Formats: sequence, C-alpha cells, structure tokens
Amino acid sequence: MNDYSAWWPLWTYEDGGTDENDWELSPPLKGRLKAWAAYFDAHFHWEHGWDSPAARAEHRTEGIELHRLLAAELGPTYDVKLLLD
Repeated sequence: MNDYSAWWPLWTYEDGGTDENDWELSPPLKGRLKAWAAYFDAHFHWEHGWDSPAARAEHRTEGIELHRLLAAELGPTYDVKLLLD
C-alpha cells in the first residue's frame, strides 16, 4: 500500500513499514514499486484525493500488476495483500 511520503510501499503486519533492503526482490520489481509509490505521492492529496480519474485508474492498474509480480517473486510462503485508496 502507499502512504504519504513513503518511498517504499511494502509493509508487514508485525513491523509496519519496511525498507527495500528487507526484501530479496529483483531490481526491476524494486524499481517499479518505488515508481508506484512516487506516482501516488505526485497524484494523491490526503485532503482532496486523486488529481484526476485517469491518475487513479493508472495507479490501480499498476498496483494490480505489481501485486501479481510480487506474489510470484515471493512465493507461496507469503500472504501478499494489495491495499488501494
């Protein structure tokens, strides 16, 4: 999930926010996750929401794809959940 000013969007139930170095993921996936978080920061305002329906849709589409890729890289020992706006 994304949070304001959080440059890394992976969290755990036990510890909350994590760092990219906590995860053994491919560099391309790490890059896409960071870009997804940056996109959220650029287009979502805590008071007003998304700056456009298109930005919201793009964020959602990428989030769904990242969820799939992350679950595949982590494997069945992880319970990967996607939380969107």
